[in-house]
Amino acid sequence: MSRTTKIVLGILGGVALICCLGVAAFFYIVPAVVERSLSGALAEGPEQAAGVAAEIVDYELPSGYREAGGLSMMGLRMVMIEPEGDSGDGVMIMMMSFPAALAGDEAQMREQMESMVAEQGIDMEGGDLQEFGAEIYVINGQETTFTLFEGTDESGSRVRQMFGPIVTRDGGAGMIMIVGNVESWDQEAVDSFLRSLR
Repeated sequence: MSRTTKIVLGILGGVALICCLGVAAFFYIVPAVVERSLSGALAEGPEQAAGVAAEIVDYELPSGYREAGGLSMMGLRMVMIEPEGDSGDGVMIMMMSFPAALAGDEAQMREQMESMVAEQGIDMEGGDLQEFGAEIYVINGQETTFTLFEGTDESGSRVRQMFGPIVTRDGGAGMIMIVGNVESWDQEAVDSFLRSLR
């Protein structure tokens, strides 16, 4: 075997070793790093979720509701507020603030929010939700329109949604989405929450 052949084989062996290490890193190291980063971004439990929520906007919880969880990562924050207990009655309130690079018009923010909510296991797609009206709330002295949707979800349940843009504590773009079954829709909690925003 010539010296040149040995050098070429040595280089190829080194490249193959680097490729193997790269594949190992991709399948073993990268997922571990991503999982560690995501676990640090999750706000589990009422106290951590309330901390994330306080970075979005000031509000008062409706009676019988609690912060259930949240997420804070790369300038994007999301918090879920739900009824206490396991009755399933009431509404789920989700607040999200967007980093400047992701903020867009209301339709784009709604799409981004639905995507994030779906990742939490709440799939609002696949149904026949239709826009049917709007409600106006005064938030920080400004009239804010919340669009109403109603229809059936993919399991056939009658559901209602409300979407509305908000200005976050730092002056950025945010959105609130409220979802629930029509039969157990808690309008008192919705009104109490939205009127408390400041």
